[in-house]
Amino acid sequence: MKFVVALCLFCWTFFITSVLAGSVVTNEIPTLQELTNSAKPNDDQERQVARVAITKKAQAWSERIGNAYEAGRTCWANTIPANTIVAIKYYHPKYSKDAGAWQTSEWNNLTWLKVTPPRVGSVSPDDYWSNIAGTSYESGKVSIAKGFGASTPKITSHETGHATQYHFFREFFGVGDHSPTNSISLMHPNGLGSSFSLIEQGKLKGEKTP
Repeated sequence: MKFVVALCLFCWTFFITSVLAGSVVTNEIPTLQELTNSAKPNDDQERQVARVAITKKAQAWSERIGNAYEAGRTCWANTIPANTIVAIKYYHPKYSKDAGAWQTSEWNNLTWLKVTPPRVGSVSPDDYWSNIAGTSYESGKVSIAKGFGASTPKITSHETGHATQYHFFREFFGVGDHSPTNSISLMHPNGLGSSFSLIEQGKLKGEKTP
């Protein structure tokens, strides 16, 4: 079974699909007419039509970038030896805020425009999309990004917690291999705790949920 987890703050917890996700467009660039109509008054029907068309194009743009990142990350991970922790500088400008190159200007002045790139919630397309701290891949591979200071040991422990599934059978901590969002534990989607909870410790020992 292939299982990939990545972090945003801590883990990429958004598996959100936009109603426009997967849209196929022949051209990602909005037409001048679409841009003009998108700025019309709220009650103008052409405004809504134009905004839907522009959003489809922006969504396709974000998915193209995000999917290329996903493919490249997976390809890179295949070069890492099993059971290895790798320190990296950044993941991708759109997925690493501290990289300093995340700002784009493809969708200037369209303050209303939102997209849902792969594994990310609703964001402005020209903003950074996520700030990944670490990733756990199959075969016990873990990568940890720079820039998280004192949180780095906790991030590493969280990702290593995910990686244990490739060493022995254990139950998932929860949805997406994370503990419930109402928990304060190390395997919380955003790593709110500083240590493994008793339930998490039990699963790491191979205990099954009653």
